[in-house]
Amino acid sequence: MKIHWLSITVWINEELALQYWADFFEEKLGTLGKSKHGTRGFKRSYLGLAGRLNTTPGGNNPGQYVQFDFSGTACEVLGDDLLLEFYKAMIDAHRVNVTRIDIAFDDAPFTPEQFKNAVIKGSIRTLAKRKTLTVYQQPLNDEDGGTTVYLGSRQSERFIRVYDRRGFTRVELECKGNRANLVMQDFVQVKDKTEMAIAHLRDYIDVYETWWMDFVGNVKRAMAKVADLKQVKLEKTQAWLQSQVAPSLYMLYKILGEEVLHELLMEGMGRMSNHQKLLIRKLAT
Repeated sequence: MKIHWLSITVWINEELALQYWADFFEEKLGTLGKSKHGTRGFKRSYLGLAGRLNTTPGGNNPGQYVQFDFSGTACEVLGDDLLLEFYKAMIDAHRVNVTRIDIAFDDAPFTPEQFKNAVIKGSIRTLAKRKTLTVYQQPLNDEDGGTTVYLGSRQSERFIRVYDRRGFTRVELECKGNRANLVMQDFVQVKDKTEMAIAHLRDYIDVYETWWMDFVGNVKRAMAKVADLKQVKLEKTQAWLQSQVAPSLYMLYKILGEEVLHELLMEGMGRMSNHQKLLIRKLAT
């Protein structure tokens, strides 16, 4: 199991983002060069040997943020350990949003053809609609020739593909939006990342065939719900306040009294972002 695509949005300015690239990725992905063109949602892009950094949000996007975008090639060069180290550093210091994560499982004990046939005959449990099944066949003399089976909608939060990979079968689970955030949170909290990844895969699909059970083993479903992510965000904010703000707040309270607490709350209420106001409307009782 490995991460095979990762897109992370971080609420920082371009200067700091370029410094983070130099600190974490330059050794393996090279120095960034400015692209002549931006990319979707961003006016400016920088390219490394693999991977890219997108800055200067365009359109009506408010705020100052950047996007670190690592394709499959970039992820293979960097490795999971470095990607997770970077993610941990970002969530400890900044507001972060994972917009996409792909998880790849190599050497699956079945073929894309077997997977396709199981979907067609209905021996599966999945959130995807069977009509979204797509099969793409490349000539075998092509370097990446073989069969690729897709199931699910690319517009949804989860999508699966199974394909020949130069002599072995690869299964990829693509997660986007809130689901990507939830999966990434799990990645940094567990020791057995392969087991966790299989658990999330089984949340999306199970196949009632012996070869599938050989693949997933005794791993149970994660039973992860996107709503859980809201609680994770609140707990992370509370932990940050306790570790970084509470000592200074107590000092002000002892010196200036309770009135300073009221003033800070009123100041905070007036400076809340739209995102924070939305969380209050959704979660406050």
